[in-house]
Amino acid sequence: MRSILDHQDRSSARLPLTPRVGLTPKRNLGLSLAIALSWFAAGCSEAGPARQPISGTITLDGKPLTVGTITFAPLDGTTAATAPIQDGTYRLSRSEGPAPGRYQVEISAVRPTGRRIAHPDLPSETIDEVRNIVPPNYNVQTELAVEVKPDGEQTLPFQLSTPKRGGKSSRHFERQGLKARLANATSR
Repeated sequence: MRSILDHQDRSSARLPLTPRVGLTPKRNLGLSLAIALSWFAAGCSEAGPARQPISGTITLDGKPLTVGTITFAPLDGTTAATAPIQDGTYRLSRSEGPAPGRYQVEISAVRPTGRRIAHPDLPSETIDEVRNIVPPNYNVQTELAVEVKPDGEQTLPFQLSTPKRGGKSSRHFERQGLKARLANATSR
C-alpha cells in the first residue's frame, strides 16, 4: 500500500521537461530570413511606372557637347533619370529611362578654368576652379521641358546656345518688358 508520503514525493518531484516543439534558434533565424527575402522579392516585383528608352544629341553653339550630364527631373511626380553625355550623344535604356510624363531637362558640362582657388573646407589647400560651360537657362534655371511618351524609344535632341557677348541678353529684354509694363501701369 502506498502511503501519503509516497504520494507527496511523487507530486513534488519535478518531471523532466519535454522538448518544446516549435522554433529553435536555428529555425527562428531561418524563418526570419525567409520572411525578409519574401518581403524583398515582393518589393522588387512591384510594378512601377513603365520606363521608356530615350536618346538624342546635344549641341552647344552648333558643336557636339563632348562630355556632360543630362537629367530628366519629373514635373508630375514620376521617375527621374540621368545619363552621361559622350561626344554629343546620350542614351538611356528602358531600365534606366524616365517613365512617361512631363520633365524639366537639366544639361551640365563642367570644365576647369585653369585657375586655382582656396579649398572651401580646407583653407590651407587649393583646388582647380571649374565652371559650367552650359548657360544656366539649361540647368539651374532651366527653360527646357519635354514630355516622354509611353510608346517606345524616343529621340530627343537639344540644340543649346550661349548668349552673344555685346548683344542684348534675355535679361535685358525681360527688364525692358518690365519697364514697359510699369510705364503702362503708371500712365493709366
